[in-house]
Parts: sequence; C-alpha cells; structure tokens
Amino acid sequence: MDKLKVKKYLIENRILKDNISVEEMESFANGRGEGAEKIADNAKEKGGNSMLTYHHFKVKAPYYKKAIDGKFDKNKFTEDYEGFLEELYEKTKDGMNITPVAFQEIMGKIEVLGELLVENKEPLNEQEEKDNNKVAEAALILPRGKKVVLQAEEKDYKRGLIVELTKEGGYKINYWYGEDVKIYPAEVEVDGKSIKDDANEVYIKFHPELEEKKRTLSESISESLRDWFKKEDWVRIDSAGNIAGPCGTSKNKKNPDRCLPRKKAQSLTQAQRKATAAKKKKAGSKGKQVVPNTKKAKL
Repeated sequence: MDKLKVKKYLIENRILKDNISVEEMESFANGRGEGAEKIADNAKEKGGNSMLTYHHFKVKAPYYKKAIDGKFDKNKFTEDYEGFLEELYEKTKDGMNITPVAFQEIMGKIEVLGELLVENKEPLNEQEEKDNNKVAEAALILPRGKKVVLQAEEKDYKRGLIVELTKEGGYKINYWYGEDVKIYPAEVEVDGKSIKDDANEVYIKFHPELEEKKRTLSESISESLRDWFKKEDWVRIDSAGNIAGPCGTSKNKKNPDRCLPRKKAQSLTQAQRKATAAKKKKAGSKGKQVVPNTKKAKL
C-alpha cells in the first residue's frame, strides 16, 4: 500500500484529518466572495469616505477567485499572508507611514488570506484543542472510541501501535507493521513475565476501584454531614422567626426556610431569628442556594 492509501486509511478511521476538500474550499470562497463583492459595490456607489470600505473589500476578489477556481495554494497563501503582515508592521511601526487607502488594502488582503487559511486548517485532534484537562507531559489526547495510529521513530521500518480508548474506559492496543498499517501478532510481557508470544490485541481494563474509591469518599462525606445534622439537631426557622420544626420540612422546596442548630436558634431572640430567615428568603427568591447568616446568627 502506497503513502496515499495509508493516509486514506488514517482519514477514514478519523485518526488523521486532511485539509478540507477542494469542493468545500470552493463553496466557502464563493459565498465569502459574493458577500465581499456586494459590500464593495455598495461602498463604491455611496462614494466619499465609503471608498475606504470599497478598497478594503475589492482587494479580496483575486484570492477568492483563486480558491473558487481550485487554485488554493496553502504555502503560497501563507507566504503572502506573512508578507503583508511584515509590510503592515514596517509601515506603521514609526508613526503610521501609510495612506488610508493603502492601509485598507493591506488589511483586506491580510483578512482574506487569514480566513481562507483558517478555514482550511483542521487539527489532528479536535478534542486536544478543546480539552483544558491535558497534562503538560501528554503528547496528545486520545479521543474516546477512535483508533489512533502511533508510529515509531525509525528510518528502516514502518511500525508502531494502534491505541483505542474504549467507551468503557479501557485501552485496546495492537502492533502494526508496514505501509498498509497491518496488525501483526507480538509477544506481550506483563511485569517482566511473558504472557503470550503471539498476541494480536492487548486490552488494559478500566480501574473500577478508582470509581469505587470516589463513590466511597462521596458516601463518607454524606454520612458525616448527616451525622453532624443529627448531632446538632438542626431546626427550621419560619418567616416570623419561630422555631417551626426539624430542618428540611419546608413546604417551599425551591426556596426553603433558614435552618439553624437548635442551641444556636434558642440563643437568639425572635427578632434575630426573623432577620436571618428573611435574609435567606430574599436571596433565595433570586435563585441563590447558599446564603450567609446575619452577623448575630453566624455559627
């Protein structure tokens, strides 16, 4: 299998993303070109200061046309883009040594080249760009449910691994060799011991005990909170400042009454209880879930 077929295999399996197709680029450039032409024509018709807008959009036409005609050249467009950026910098770094028309023309060219290059760019791994949870040591983020081909750094052979993060959280690993990225059996060792000398696939399972530990910690926190509420004997304070029963018995579940430990509630006057209850109700009516007590009612 030649390099084009290997690339096709990677793209079809969503391991590698190619630049957008010629047809997609033509469609994008055609739509943007029509819009730019309309703006330029309207600006020219108005005349006066609107001519600056005309010059800004008119210079975009040749680049849109190249893309529409299937002549989008990423390397040439990038070279032009960088050239115009440098020209803009040189003409503006020491006091804006540039005419208004020339400025609009350069900005228009930078804009059209930039948007065509951005539209053409598709990352190898979209999730990697979006995922802020990536550790510094990670070379890439494995997308869940997709096979990712990793190639060894070698000059004489083409070989490597195919890794898949399964939907269940485990990892499937295959060894591949050759231009066709064909899977071959390989010897597998675990903790220094040979397990199988012709394994086609290794499956590293998800650690269920990690989830269990997480669940246990959550349960422990919940249990501690329940014990604390029972020990402190929390009571509900109604809008009049009365101790109205156990905490959690409010009829209004969306905006429940204030709760306090019984000893704290009994140490306050009815007016003080009423004040902290009113503060809770007022903030709760605006959607607030956690509302601090008044100064007198603080625990």
